[in-house]
Amino acid sequence: MATPEGVIKKLIMDWLNAQPGCYARVITVAGFRGRKNVSKGVVDILGSWQGRALAIEVKQPGEKPTREQYEFLIGWVDRGKGIGIVAESLDDVERVLRPIQVRTE
Repeated sequence: MATPEGVIKKLIMDWLNAQPGCYARVITVAGFRGRKNVSKGVVDILGSWQGRALAIEVKQPGEKPTREQYEFLIGWVDRGKGIGIVAESLDDVERVLRPIQVRTE
């Protein structure tokens, strides 16, 4: 049975990949050759939205990202000019992404 966070993640992924101008994938991290936490802080979803880098950390309602996850998102936005979202629902993602439109010149 899927976790509450897993259900939210699936709803978000289904919506994202149905949108034109979006490509997103769930990031699965695990230990490598006996080392643990090699990707500590990496968010749940990475992709692009309307040509901008996208990072989403999915949490079930009431949970907060770890310090490492916050640091990842801050670096993503500040250094890369990407979009960083902490989402407890699909509504959280839509609220941030819908206003960002492709500019035609």
